[in-house]
Amino acid sequence: LSSEDNADVCSEVYYTFAHEGISGALEVELEDFTKVTVSDNHLLYTGSTFASREATMAKHVKIGDKLVSSDGSAKAVLSVKDTAAELVNVLTMEGSIELENGVIISTH
Repeated sequence: LSSEDNADVCSEVYYTFAHEGISGALEVELEDFTKVTVSDNHLLYTGSTFASREATMAKHVKIGDKLVSSDGSAKAVLSVKDTAAELVNVLTMEGSIELENGVIISTH
């Protein structure tokens, strides 16, 4: 995320919750072959930029949609598949988090 002067900033994590065991999830594969694994109700940011993002439930993300990335690009969705995973909910003060692959998602 960027501050008003466009400097990169990190948001404070104020709560982390690890769900017990394996849960149903969705695996979203992106054009760079990285994957985002979230619950089907998790909010992903679709659109071309962070400023023009739209919060979209993961279960409504479709092939060809673009997920917002921290480098200013948007990464196209190649596939969306049902899977199972150990899910962790991380809440930040800003309400968003950047993943290892640069995709920015909601923490809700």
